[in-house]
Amino acid sequence: MVAQDGANARRRAEEAAAAALVEATAASEREALRSAATASSTREIGEAEAAAQSAKLAAYAGVDTAILTALALQQFAANLPEIGQLTITPDLLSKVLSGIGATQEQ
Repeated sequence: MVAQDGANARRRAEEAAAAALVEATAASEREALRSAATASSTREIGEAEAAAQSAKLAAYAGVDTAILTALALQQFAANLPEIGQLTITPDLLSKVLSGIGATQEQ
């Protein structure tokens, strides 16, 4: 009877270990599938974003550099934080005006 109880306990332990192994394997496979799906989704999103960016750049292929510079500055200005106050000192104003004058002379 004691030997039978020991054999039954060992069999239950082996079955529990086998069940735990099956569960661990299934969890590992689920995680691998989830990771593969996430990687595939991320790759597809990246490819779509790259194609969209390529199409945007293709639209600017024949545009003059002065226009591209103006568009870039406009985009840059749209993303700047709001300026509450701006103080222009005489020395700053004279530098700006001399720079404008130099540009017009050329």
